[in-house]
Amino acid sequence: MAQLASKPLESAVGIGAGAGGTLLVRDHFDQVGDNSIFRPSVLYGLGLGSLALGADMASGRGMMSVPKQYDDVLFTFGLSAFTTGAFSALTPKGATSSQKPSMG
Repeated sequence: MAQLASKPLESAVGIGAGAGGTLLVRDHFDQVGDNSIFRPSVLYGLGLGSLALGADMASGRGMMSVPKQYDDVLFTFGLSAFTTGAFSALTPKGATSSQKPSMG
């Protein structure tokens, strides 16, 4: 797995793209008051975050090859997208403190 401080520029790009992409999807596609767990920002963040973290783990174990300059980007993108997607799942857009996420 990549170290966050090994390449600061690549880490910043990964964090910005992962968190920024998830927040952009939340801003443009999530509906205010929709507390379903299957919102676009949750699917984007958790799905792409898991995919990127899995690809980083697979490349670290030699199961696939990834160019060295993308190694840090994969890890930081996956980590930030997954974290932001989880945050989006727990706090629906426009939610008040009494709203809880639902499965429908």
